[in-house]
Amino acid sequence: MSMMSSGPGAGAGRVAAGEAEAAAHETLVAEGAAVASTTKKRSRFVRILLWCVPKPKSSDGWTNTLAIAAVIFIPLWFILAHKWNPTYVPVRPWVWAVPWIISVYWLGAQMVFLSVSIQKSAEQIRWTEIVIAFLPPISCLVTFGVIDVLWWLNLYPLGGFQMHEFVAFFSVTAFYAFVGGGVRFALKGKIFGQLGAVNN
Repeated sequence: MSMMSSGPGAGAGRVAAGEAEAAAHETLVAEGAAVASTTKKRSRFVRILLWCVPKPKSSDGWTNTLAIAAVIFIPLWFILAHKWNPTYVPVRPWVWAVPWIISVYWLGAQMVFLSVSIQKSAEQIRWTEIVIAFLPPISCLVTFGVIDVLWWLNLYPLGGFQMHEFVAFFSVTAFYAFVGGGVRFALKGKIFGQLGAVNN
């Protein structure tokens, strides 16, 4: 009689276990589908980003790309830094060098492309590179102006490290603007000198 009474209970237990296993399987399938969907969306987003990234085919194209990247990077850096830790002060001394390391690497790449660009004739040098060379320091000044207003309104804490970052970015971008843009302008100016000599 005990065996008969335990039979239905055991059967119900097996049914419940089967239902739980089926539910767990459905959950795993749903999670797998969600992960697959997220992965698909991310891969599509990456493909869109790669499609949007310019593909320079010359030194001037890389120069413009790096300059425009700096124009976007500088305000984005201060926005993300503010959201991450508004009152951040580095504890490790080497962290103070990070803005300079980023800036010097950027400047080194620009100098490499400039050395290739100046080997061209004056007719091949475009005014586009001269104008774009001055956009990064302008971006620095505009960003710092906005930050200064926000600091005055007590909306953005402006400490020593933030000033240090601004000095690093502005010094390097201004140096490149006057060197890169100035050298190209000087080479471009040869055309006007030659035209003046011909007219005389």
